Order: sequence, then C-alpha cells, then structure tokens
Amino acid sequence: MRTRILTLVVASVIAAFTSAGCASSSGSASPAASQATSERPAVQPARPTPSSPSALDANLHGIVVADNLGSSVQLRAVDPQTGAVTATHSFAGGVGTSRQAFNADFTAMAATGPQESDGSTTVGVLTMGGYEPLTSPPTSFGVVNRKQAIGFDPNGNLWFLQSQPDGSDQMYGYVEKAGDLSLQNHKVVWRIGHDWSANGMPSSLADQATLVPVAPNRYEPIPTLATTDWLYLPSGKTELQRDTVMDQYQVGKPLTLTTASMHDVATSGVPHSGLPRFATAVDSQWFLGLDTNGNQLYLGTVKDYSSVSLTPLLPANNWTVHKVVVSPDLGQLAFTASEPNGGPTHLFVAPLRGGQPHDLNFGGDLSPDSNLAAWLS
Repeated sequence: MRTRILTLVVASVIAAFTSAGCASSSGSASPAASQATSERPAVQPARPTPSSPSALDANLHGIVVADNLGSSVQLRAVDPQTGAVTATHSFAGGVGTSRQAFNADFTAMAATGPQESDGSTTVGVLTMGGYEPLTSPPTSFGVVNRKQAIGFDPNGNLWFLQSQPDGSDQMYGYVEKAGDLSLQNHKVVWRIGHDWSANGMPSSLADQATLVPVAPNRYEPIPTLATTDWLYLPSGKTELQRDTVMDQYQVGKPLTLTTASMHDVATSGVPHSGLPRFATAVDSQWFLGLDTNGNQLYLGTVKDYSSVSLTPLLPANNWTVHKVVVSPDLGQLAFTASEPNGGPTHLFVAPLRGGQPHDLNFGGDLSPDSNLAAWLS
C-alpha cells in the first residue's frame, strides 16, 4: 500500500506563460444545512450611499486585475484587446484578492467588522459607501461570538466562521444571498462542517478556507487556502487530486477521494518534468495545469472518471507564469508572466486551445502577486 502525502501549498492561484489559476479538493459525505435562522442587526442599517465615482469607477468588464495595497484592495478592469484600463475600484480592507472575495459584479467585498469591546465581531460587505454589517452583535448579557468572513460562493452566499473569542465552538455559516445588494433582509444558515482530515486537509475549521462545489449548485468551505494538488470542476460532479508518486491524476465524484483511495486513472501527455500542478478549472471536463518548471501550460481533458489527457498550449519559453483566468466564452485565457531572471511582469492573452500569446502591453504596475480575479463579459 502506498503512502500519499498531500503537500498543501498555500497559494491563491497560479498561472502559466499563457495561463494558470486556482484549484480545490476533498473527501467523504457532508451533511446538509442543519439550521436556518433569520439574523440581522438590531437596528437595520440603511444601505451606504456610494461616494461619487470617478470617470473610471464604472461597471467592471474585461480582465479584472486585483492588487492588495496593504490597507486597501485595488481592482482594475483591462480591455482584453487593447490592454487599456477601462474602470477602477478600491475597497478599504476586505478578505483578499481571490474571486471568492467579491460578489458576482464586484460591487461588494466580503469583510469582517471591527472588534467590539466584548470581543465580538460581525461579518458583512464593503461597498463604495463603507462597511455594512449583515449579522448582529450581542445586544446584552449572553454568549459572545466572533464571526470571520471567508467569502462569497457563486450563489451569492457570504460564508463565515463563527467561534467564541477564545477560538472554541467553531461553526461555519453563511448569510444567504448577501451578494445581492438590492435585498435588505438576509437569512443566516448554519452548516455542520465536513471532516476534511480524511482528505489530508486540516481537521480544525478555519476562516482561511476555499469554497468548492461538492455537488451541483452546492458549496462547502475547505479549511485551507487553494492549493495546486487538488481541484474541483465547477459542475460539482468531479474532483481531482495529484498522485506525484505514480505521475497520474486521481479522479472521482466529489467527497470520495481520500489519502488512502486508489482512484488513479490513465494519464497521457505527462511531461518529463512531472505531473503538472492544477492551475484552474475550465468547465465540467477541462482544467488547466502548470508544469513544475512554471513555464508551460497544459489543457487537461477528463473523460468519464477513467482517463486524463494533457495537451501543451504554449510555445517553448523560459518565462515564469503566475496567474491565469479564462474568458467567459471559454475561447481565450489571460495570464501574467515574468521575464527571465526576475524581469518585469506582463499581461498576456492567448487561445485556450493553444497558440502564440499576445502581450497586451499593459501600462499599469504588475507584480507576480497581482491576481487575475475574473474575466467579465
């Protein structure tokens, strides 16, 4: 019997000379929602009035570049044909630059509120008008809880981790439809967390979590940031893990792969450098992988839980790919890559099926840490 060691590399997303992205994973059955309650601030706050936007603070479209500036997160929308910045937006705080940090149209960002004198915190959203709490702080003597924001799932639910101030009594929950800023009242739903330790994940819950599809239109938080050793396809029907011992991928239905499972499938097209890491999911059958050297992108095709084939997409190069995102029509991808020997970082667009990357000559400052959060229509 082989021993598998899943190395959890903390990395939000990685990319390839013409692409690279993010990933996910996991293991056995997960209970459904255990309790639904209506929780809202004692005094329902009015929606913040947005500040007057600048000429560039319009709706975002195209490639969304997200940068953590320390005290704020800056978003820039880049035209995928010209490389011009068409819109900008900034949030004062929030939970990071990954896609799950924002609602569907990037008008709100998941956030944890300031700590109260009793140690409690709320979760809510940041908008151009500031922070709006969507859960209630304690109003009198009783149990004091701390809530920490995780992010939005594609259904618009805002996930959080609740615990007592000393970290005990942890539980996941979400504010239903929090991403819809037109709604005034939001229901809080509590979840009995799946035990991810069977999948080589941490057994304790954490606010540093990745929201993954474990069934069609249903999501769960894995208590670790996205890694390059596991991946969920967006259909909620397929999970993949890397077996670097056999240089093959494991493929199965969500929550069925464990550290002891034997779900390796025939994997063709593996390069001499070894099994590519997961970069990002594309659809129910495709994913992008980045070779261990960081300069070649592969299109992975999953066939009926029985095989995976890898096709190289980029010309030979010695650049270093960092982040990647796929266009809404699945025809192109955008990625950031740095010149050899630590040179500048560029933004490229290339065909998803392979071809010569096109340098957008993006004039803004880019770094290896600049995230490609989305490609919007």
